[in-house]
Amino acid sequence: MISCHNCGNWTGAYCKLNLICRELEHWIPKEENRTDAPRPSVKVFAIEMEKQLRTNDHKGTWDDQTAATLVEGLNYNAWHLNNAITAKSYESIIRRAANIANFAMMLAENEGKLNASTEGANT
Repeated sequence: MISCHNCGNWTGAYCKLNLICRELEHWIPKEENRTDAPRPSVKVFAIEMEKQLRTNDHKGTWDDQTAATLVEGLNYNAWHLNNAITAKSYESIIRRAANIANFAMMLAENEGKLNASTEGANT
């Protein structure tokens, strides 16, 4: 058994997260003792969130969307997530879960005044 040099996942011969971990190296510093360092599953999910945001870039920015509109989008995706879970459609589950997280982030940014420059100042 070997471990991924980035995430520490133990695998047989190849870490499935290794490619994703390498992608993240340029924006997540590897510091062993950081208490705020994201878990491997959070890193993977964040990439899926970004993928979904980029897929929907043609819809424009969310900073001018009302809270009601964003909640509607969140609920719409939650309904589809429930259907995907029932159907065991794993790709759809991941996509819808990422979309829900994105709508929650948009709400936090617009209504909670979340700002990437505050880096956890509101926690």
